[in-house]
Amino acid sequence: MKKTRNALNAEVEELNSKPESWMFKARPFENSVGHFWGIFDTWDYMRARYTHVEALLEVQPRTAVAKALEHLLDVLRLNHSDNIGVRDLIPSLYLRLGRDQDCYDFLKWWYIGTDSHYDWGNTSLPYLNI
Repeated sequence: MKKTRNALNAEVEELNSKPESWMFKARPFENSVGHFWGIFDTWDYMRARYTHVEALLEVQPRTAVAKALEHLLDVLRLNHSDNIGVRDLIPSLYLRLGRDQDCYDFLKWWYIGTDSHYDWGNTSLPYLNI
């Protein structure tokens, strides 16, 4: 777990120190929320974060599951359209933590809240909110 956490921290540091360019906004954790997967430079960070979640889930204690859920929900905050499919893991983690209503609300939002007219690029629209 330490190895994956260090790799994740290195990716965060790299993104935070990267200069702005025509394809990359400086300070992406502030300026690119909701659009991370659309920015090539953030892909290694997203993969490192997912790898860290996998390591957390190998540990099994409730605190590790809660931390993994926190990471995955933040991945969705950074990348609303969920190109890497973390939304498939979240319901089971809610259930493992005894948060049945949160699981139901999450599933309902993804099933009902994301009709064909939902604009994934518009970060001002309600997100994960039924």
